[in-house]
Amino acid sequence: MPMLFSALPGCAFLIASVVWLPFALNTVAFVLAALLMFGLKGNFTPDRSKTRNWRSELAQGLAFLRDAPLLRLLAGLTGSFWYLSWPLLNSPG
Repeated sequence: MPMLFSALPGCAFLIASVVWLPFALNTVAFVLAALLMFGLKGNFTPDRSKTRNWRSELAQGLAFLRDAPLLRLLAGLTGSFWYLSWPLLNSPG
């Protein structure tokens, strides 16, 4: 048992000496990604589109929801949960 306690400071030093390694690797990866991104050539702005009709887009979305039973169930459950929990979430105190 005394040998275990004498090994703990060495293990702590080992852990403390490499704890910075993931942060350094993350920094290197971020800088590499930024350099690769700045090296891209081209025009990446989307073309201006004509005005959209929100009513037809809403109708398309509702038709898609109507035809997908699992998605319809999930949307109904999520909406019901938030509708029923709204008074609890916004109650004072």
